[in-house]
Amino acid sequence: DPTVKNAPHPATPNFDIAGCRWGQGNQGTDISGMSATAYFAAKRMRQELNVPVGIINAALGSTSIQTWLSRESIEGNTAVKTALKRANLYKTQEEMATASSGDYQTLTAMYNVKIGPLAGMNLSGVLWCQGETNRDGKPNSEGFYTQALLALAEGYSKTFEFSNGSIPILVINIASHPYNSDAQNIPKWIEEVAAASEQRATIMNVPIYDVPLTYQNPPSPTVAYPIHPNNKRQPGERAAMMALHNLYGMGNADCYAPTVKSYTVQENAIYITFDHVAQGLTTLNNSKGVHGFTIAGDDKLYAPAYATI
Repeated sequence: DPTVKNAPHPATPNFDIAGCRWGQGNQGTDISGMSATAYFAAKRMRQELNVPVGIINAALGSTSIQTWLSRESIEGNTAVKTALKRANLYKTQEEMATASSGDYQTLTAMYNVKIGPLAGMNLSGVLWCQGETNRDGKPNSEGFYTQALLALAEGYSKTFEFSNGSIPILVINIASHPYNSDAQNIPKWIEEVAAASEQRATIMNVPIYDVPLTYQNPPSPTVAYPIHPNNKRQPGERAAMMALHNLYGMGNADCYAPTVKSYTVQENAIYITFDHVAQGLTTLNNSKGVHGFTIAGDDKLYAPAYATI
């Protein structure tokens, strides 16, 4: 079982996936084991496109992006390879082949058992919902996640026969969890995803910072709210809207998050003008101020900011 931490992991892609099978969308037992976000995305696309939509659930929680990269894409990206070596995370194919067991976080491990075997399938794109594990952990190198996403695009494009790294990848952002009240965590990750998007238009940012993080019935008195939203419909449908708009030319909705158009600094305030604001910027339920803003100076250290519209 490739999902077991201490199970041996192949150094090269398998040709088969143990236990893999096709399920049916009208079978509750099949849906219950599926990614809820992907399910809602596929359901919305099925309704709009009026054709059957299939989804492949190849996910595994708590994994790093490097374990989903192909060997070729790592070797072909100097920045990714260098960062992994500095963090002592790089292993040659020979080192992996001679190991008696391997951690599922090892570079290329998940690609080899979950993605490589799918080579040649006629995919239309990828829903990428990952980031917490790389948010502030190894390799912890500035610019790594940007380069890793570009490497992912290159590698998956070759696997699924897209030209020039053009496979559509919808990056569902990590939610606005406070992560021990550390203001450094989310902004740096968001900036690196945005940088990848700027370099490759087919890497698309799906915002979820406004999706509530609440439990209806908290499972523990020490847990106030989750890392992931309970509401999976909103992230899934937003990903579908973006795919429909950008890839199929459907819909008039502005499916992007507000992006900075310009800004000026006056005394002790920054005045920002945004693009992609649809019908305008508002707050819900008469909120006092806008939560979640951070600012950084030349030192690139972020601090919480008070914002108003």
